[in-house]
Amino acid sequence: MSDDPNDQSKIDDYLLIAPIASGKSGIVWEVMHEQSNQMFAMKLLNQNAMQDPDEKALLKLEAKLGAMMEHPNLIRMHGVVIRKTECYLLMDLFKTPNLKAFINSGIEMVHTNFRQLVEGICAGLGHMHGKGWVHRDLKPENILLNRAGEVRLIDFSLAVKAAGGLGKLMGGGRGPIRGTRTYLAPETIRKEATTPATDIYSLGITFFECLTGSTPFKGDTPQDLLRKHIAAAPPLPSMRNDKITPEMDRFILKMLAKKPKDRHQTMDEVLRDFNNCQVFKKDEEAEERQKEEAEKRAREKASGSDLSASQTEELRELMGSRRDSRADAQIQAMIKSNPAMQREYEAIQLEQKQDEEKRKAERERRANASIKGEAAKPEEKKKPKKKRKAPPQQQQPMMPPMQQPMMPGYAMPPQGYPQQPMMPPGMPMPQPGMPMPPQGYPQQPMMPPGMPMPQPGVPLQQPGMPQPGMAPPPGMPPQGTPQPMQQPMAPAAQQPAAQQPPAPGQQPTAPQPDTDEGDSMEFMTDLPDIE
Repeated sequence: MSDDPNDQSKIDDYLLIAPIASGKSGIVWEVMHEQSNQMFAMKLLNQNAMQDPDEKALLKLEAKLGAMMEHPNLIRMHGVVIRKTECYLLMDLFKTPNLKAFINSGIEMVHTNFRQLVEGICAGLGHMHGKGWVHRDLKPENILLNRAGEVRLIDFSLAVKAAGGLGKLMGGGRGPIRGTRTYLAPETIRKEATTPATDIYSLGITFFECLTGSTPFKGDTPQDLLRKHIAAAPPLPSMRNDKITPEMDRFILKMLAKKPKDRHQTMDEVLRDFNNCQVFKKDEEAEERQKEEAEKRAREKASGSDLSASQTEELRELMGSRRDSRADAQIQAMIKSNPAMQREYEAIQLEQKQDEEKRKAERERRANASIKGEAAKPEEKKKPKKKRKAPPQQQQPMMPPMQQPMMPGYAMPPQGYPQQPMMPPGMPMPQPGMPMPPQGYPQQPMMPPGMPMPQPGVPLQQPGMPQPGMAPPPGMPPQGTPQPMQQPMAPAAQQPAAQQPPAPGQQPTAPQPDTDEGDSMEFMTDLPDIE
């Protein structure tokens, strides 16, 4: 500290300006050298860490590695002080939030500078691996990134020598596991040999977090998280961010392979594989807007005019309106009054021509697509029209049989009485008890019992009728009187075979319409499940 024990704002020749970051072993301060006013970052151990020999040894190692590795993407060290009263490490001040702060608050900036971020880390880490050292504590907190895309790797306190041939066989020793659980490689958890592939796994977790905003593995307990690093398959980054491309998914999953031999083996290989990937899916609308803006800036630069925005807008309105002699005269007057207007006029003409060509190409594309679509469309087969069934004819009710006129002096039989069959003209009426001749059989005159059969040529005498030369019986008209004509009965309407005649005194019923049960069924709306 300073010579004044009450002055807590000064250590040696450095004024403590403001804290930058803090950890379990100490605080990183922004400091200024009193004589030169040069700014530095100072990593100052707290009182507990100063009592721990291991912490002081780590501070010395970090200073040694920083002095060995001169690279623009690695933070540069300027010296270390180890005393009973204070222990600190002096390094370059790279005044910017770390990568973790940007992920939590402004991940869009990380996405914008992601390619520069990857290139910077690969360059700095590749230099470190080339010197034979493995960082072992890669995480967003140990990566500094500014808005210009500049990158610095910091905190080399856990760095170790990369294991060689014999070291790979011997493993990583029996000491405690050092690092941050969220970013530990499986071989570190198993205490196996540490190689550059160990850093590549931790870097894969970091890149996953940069792209999605979260790490691939989370555990309910520290042990659960370590088990997932060893055995659980990582999710695709595109499952957390659908703008990520499939090739970027494959790139990250290779970095997160469980076995070191299945990962990239060097940082050059990582960078080469990354350069063959497109990180995010193309946003065509954004690209079109960027292209239009670039063309506009190029036109403005080429014109070199000092036209105001209002003059340019007026010229565009005149050129965009219906061109007539008045508009042309105004345009020519504007060009004559300001020579710079001629260049703007030509630029607008070129722009209008390009727009017209684009519209023409779009119309042709749509016309061709329409023609191809119609040609590819299969010709629909005309379905035969379904013949409509003729409605069933309404069956006419059966007419009751007409009554035969009765002979004078005979009473009309009551309704429902069995009707006598109609006899052909000239045929005698059958007497009660006499059988009817079969239909279609040649009819023979029925003779009463005891009456002689008629001889050929002798006229038939009907019973009850007077014989020639005899007086007619009472009530009968004299012979030669004309008889009333018998009206023939109207034929009944033809009935279907299955239709039964109505019972006597019962009204006939209309037949039911013929229906097709298959057509009247409703379509099934719920299909059965198929196993």
